[in-house]
Amino acid sequence: MARGPRIGPVTFREALQHFGSARAACASLAVASEAVIAREEAALGRAGGRFLVVGDAGYPTSLAALPDAPPVLSTIGGLSLLGRRTLAIVGAREASLAGRRFAGELATSLGNAGFAIVSGLARGIDAAAHEAALPTGTVAVMAGGIDQIYRPQNAGLQQAIAARGLLLAEAPFGTPPVARAAIASSAAWPPGSWWSRPRRARAR
Repeated sequence: MARGPRIGPVTFREALQHFGSARAACASLAVASEAVIAREEAALGRAGGRFLVVGDAGYPTSLAALPDAPPVLSTIGGLSLLGRRTLAIVGAREASLAGRRFAGELATSLGNAGFAIVSGLARGIDAAAHEAALPTGTVAVMAGGIDQIYRPQNAGLQQAIAARGLLLAEAPFGTPPVARAAIASSAAWPPGSWWSRPRRARAR
């Protein structure tokens, strides 16, 4: 259901509440086929990754508590990092040398204090924080998908994090960015379905 067209994290939970269970929701809504999920899972597995589903033992409890927590995450790397105290360091892409140096020093100090550093793998501050935190633990949250390189110059860093840290993404593995946008804006919901009704009626 989480991979179905127009089903985001909030809609996922609304559908569970409306239909009572994921199986009942899948019987009524336009959802991804088992074949599509199998292909994605196989591709993720070949890359050394796996799905992490809300409710799994390894899914972060603080993330699961959010009303819009992602139902499914694609992961590559050390899931044990999600059990540690985490702290995010994010900042400007066009950061100064001094700013990048400070981000690296901060990430090193926090890593030595036991924190896993979380950032977005963008250039600038994000990359500096990841690089400095590699020895102690870093998590890259990738908005465009776990298999997408946000900047070509970060390809080596992405590989290093996959080997020594953790890559994390909500977007489906192996789906081109243009196709993701098309899926997100799709109106492929069956006429008369729960989601096709006006939101005011659904709220009642």
